[in-house]
Amino acid sequence: MSKKARAILVPGSENEMFLRLGAALERQGIATSTADSPENALRQFLTQDDELVVFTDVTSPARNWAAVLRLFEEARIPVIVVSRTLDINLYIDALEQGAMDFIVPPFTTSELSYVVHNAISHAKASAGKMDRAPAQAVGR
Repeated sequence: MSKKARAILVPGSENEMFLRLGAALERQGIATSTADSPENALRQFLTQDDELVVFTDVTSPARNWAAVLRLFEEARIPVIVVSRTLDINLYIDALEQGAMDFIVPPFTTSELSYVVHNAISHAKASAGKMDRAPAQAVGR
């Protein structure tokens, strides 16, 4: 029996979107927990059995999201960004700084499930390659 996928959700200013996202993930069999900040998500990820971090609404000017995403990429933590609006510059920046995916509502539960499971699978495959041959690991 395989273990249940787990995700840490980091809320933004869009509380309703955050709550819907958590409920949708739970319906797909993905256990969720929350962290009130990216820093707490990082601590939680490193001390628990989570597989993924999902940031919601990264448009807050109070935080340097590029630096946050780089930090998670350096720690090899898969991140999905969910934003209420599609800003092409934000999209490109998020992917360049290490986000595995970037999605914008409306999306179906099956689309969300695909993105989450794809990110988890990709992260596991990358971790396996690093464990077997660290000298061959090359950045993107």
